Amino acid sequence: VVQNNHHYRISPFEKTFDFANALNYIPSDYLHEFNRLQNVDKIEISHHLAHAYSAIPFTDFDDSLVVVMDGMGDLFSSMVDIDESGTFDHDLGLKTERTIWLPKEMKTWKGYREAETVYLSRSREVKELILKRWTAENSPSELYNHGFENMDSLGAVYSRIASHIFGDWNACGKVMGLASWKGRWNVQGEEESEDEFVYFGGNLIDGKLEINRKELNSLKNSNEWKNVEIRGQYVKDAAKVQENLETTVLDMISGLKEMTNAENLILVGGVALNSTLNGRIVSESGFKKVYIPPHPGDEGIAIGCAMYGWNYLNKRNDSKSEKAKKSKKSVFSPYQGKEYSGEEIDEAIEEYKAWIDLKYCEKDEDLYVNV
Repeated sequence: VVQNNHHYRISPFEKTFDFANALNYIPSDYLHEFNRLQNVDKIEISHHLAHAYSAIPFTDFDDSLVVVMDGMGDLFSSMVDIDESGTFDHDLGLKTERTIWLPKEMKTWKGYREAETVYLSRSREVKELILKRWTAENSPSELYNHGFENMDSLGAVYSRIASHIFGDWNACGKVMGLASWKGRWNVQGEEESEDEFVYFGGNLIDGKLEINRKELNSLKNSNEWKNVEIRGQYVKDAAKVQENLETTVLDMISGLKEMTNAENLILVGGVALNSTLNGRIVSESGFKKVYIPPHPGDEGIAIGCAMYGWNYLNKRNDSKSEKAKKSKKSVFSPYQGKEYSGEEIDEAIEEYKAWIDLKYCEKDEDLYVNV
């Protein structure tokens, strides 16, 4: 079993089940053998590693730059703690002399969580840690939403605006859509202007990214979407955070491409659900190929755990592993269904030819014209 829970380690938590259940802190279902699986080998992996493996095995890339961006990942303390609470695989062992580590000095009295992580992958495995940026837990994790709205990851700041506008930290897709109304939905009685303020900005790679907490903390009219009169202001808020995200990420990816000379790019993590940003990355970043899985957010963590386990087991049998690597011919995509052979297509046409008009096109150009 390969597993991840980025809020806290699973194995130490499971060891408290008997006591916690006796005090009615957890339901008795937690003790069921199908939940505990006590006689099964288990591996926990870090959150960003799970994100990476949710995409890498599905590509046809021999090597790639893997960019993970989300709200928050695992705790730094979970990775450096050496205990007897089970196997925990993480990426700190992949750190090299050129790894960008941010912040360079971490305050000992604060907790830190994964914010953005960048890997180099080869032969469908994570091989090197290129960048690791941590966000401090700026407010106690016991508070509302685990203190998420006050974290400094790109995803968390963007999510803060989602909470401000829609009262839902997970409404980031609505923020992205609302941003496109800039210039068409102005604040009542106010001319559209280019404000200087930013929610975040600066060179992330150089450690100069700044989060404008003063601006974030001074936002007015939170969670009042029903008030039509202030929706114009919400549009400005959405447009500005979207602009900040695009500028920061494009600058970061450009710098990483120059640093690594990578030709292929993989995007994962909740931020990779931002299709407006993705479109700009595909068209402007200069990579030969860009792959974003259909499950870039936390919905893909289970897949990442499964593929990490698949890779782990295949390492025990080199011949199977090599065969699996060679068998991958194209990037996996669920959007066009299964692949059909020419023979299957001909059989289907023959079965329904009385009801269809058919024209064969020898060249793609002819097909486009007919469509």
